[in-house]
Amino acid sequence: MPAAASRADVVRLRLQAQGLAGVPLPGAVAVAERMLAVQAQDYPAAQWALGVRSPGTTLHDVQALISAGEIVRSWPMRGTLHFVPARELGWIQSLTTPRLLAKTRTTNERLGLDPAVLELAREAAIAARTRAAKTQRGLGQAVQDYARFLGVPMRQTLEADAPASA
Repeated sequence: MPAAASRADVVRLRLQAQGLAGVPLPGAVAVAERMLAVQAQDYPAAQWALGVRSPGTTLHDVQALISAGEIVRSWPMRGTLHFVPARELGWIQSLTTPRLLAKTRTTNERLGLDPAVLELAREAAIAARTRAAKTQRGLGQAVQDYARFLGVPMRQTLEADAPASA
């Protein structure tokens, strides 16, 4: 590569770095793995961001992977929603959760949210998830995301308590 990159070179390299050019990825999970975390505050746009980087991947494909729990929407860093590969979330959270919990603890204390209140919130979240229909899958994911943000291990509890039809 020349000492000074041309504008075209810079554009090409940026598109490749973002997974928008170059070798196509085989699916949305591969995209999530390559990107590690895709900002997901805007849920529809974030789904598109996963699909557009894998030619032939449909919105339905992305939604199926989210519903299957292969891609999760969580607050793994900076208090910002991201899509991440489910199998990567654990180690990411092991790096980022201590700082987030310290920040959350301070906020909870300032707001008067003690462990008993947080337990009531957890129970309410489980009840909301239990009532959610399949078409409201996003509600269940949002409840799980918020629980993770609070540092509450909700996924197993929600799955164990969810009705068979959910």
